[in-house]
Amino acid sequence: MDTGMVLVKTDKGHEEIEKRTNHLGFRHRTALILVDGEDTVDMLLAKIPGEGLKLLEELLRDGYVADVRGQSPGTPAESGAIAAPAGGASGTGTSAAFDLESAKFQAVKMLEAVLGPGGESLAIAIERSQTLAEFSTQAKRTRDLISQVGGQRKATEFWTKTGL
Repeated sequence: MDTGMVLVKTDKGHEEIEKRTNHLGFRHRTALILVDGEDTVDMLLAKIPGEGLKLLEELLRDGYVADVRGQSPGTPAESGAIAAPAGGASGTGTSAAFDLESAKFQAVKMLEAVLGPGGESLAIAIERSQTLAEFSTQAKRTRDLISQVGGQRKATEFWTKTGL
């Protein structure tokens, strides 16, 4: 695997995060959560303890993640289609001025940075938000928790990144 490659969650990967459809093990699930479409494999390896490269290779092979430049070879299209990039969603119940998908992405990324795998349930709740009102409610809860765990500065940074 090219360690300079940037991985993105596929539709199958997002479904696994949201619904636990395939019941990935803890280590695979943690690695999948860390895939953000921005960090290179090398950067991800710094965040994944143990056999991170093996975990990422297995996620790639099984269609949970793909190279951001296109679908990985050997990944079935029906189970590994690359998810639409953040900001391209429509019908989410938000105004055109507020990019809900981008806000959710930034919120989850910040949450993972502050709480790591311990923030998984909050990240899932944020990702499931379908409207601005639902997202705002989840973001407020998350901000309050970050304030308690990471301090007010981190909470303010989280709130700023959500765009609320």
